[in-house]
Amino acid sequence: MARCLIVEDNLVNREIFVEMLAEDAHSIVEAANGREAIDAIDAEEFDLIVLDLHMPEIDGFTVGKHVRASDTNKNAKILVVSAADGSELARTKKEFEADAVVRKPLDIDEFVATSNRLLNP
Repeated sequence: MARCLIVEDNLVNREIFVEMLAEDAHSIVEAANGREAIDAIDAEEFDLIVLDLHMPEIDGFTVGKHVRASDTNKNAKILVVSAADGSELARTKKEFEADAVVRKPLDIDEFVATSNRLLNP
């Protein structure tokens, strides 16, 4: 069973991500903002981190850099799910190297296929 961290400030989006990942019996931790995400990353090991870029308190770019600097989670797969424009998405490559990106508005089939590919290479 994979350990997944969902980092999303929008409750409805977070619930959708949880529902989609829980169908495959994954263990899921939720974070409503970047501060909660960093606390979770420091406390537990994850296989997949679903990461929004625009959040209150600490943004997804900072969280992504924290993941890659973490001894415990530096090899976790990062799936960015964001409505960010192309230049911001390109910024993820420079700052923390996301493993995949799914654009919002969310295509559920694309999200499921991408998360499955990252968890089952």
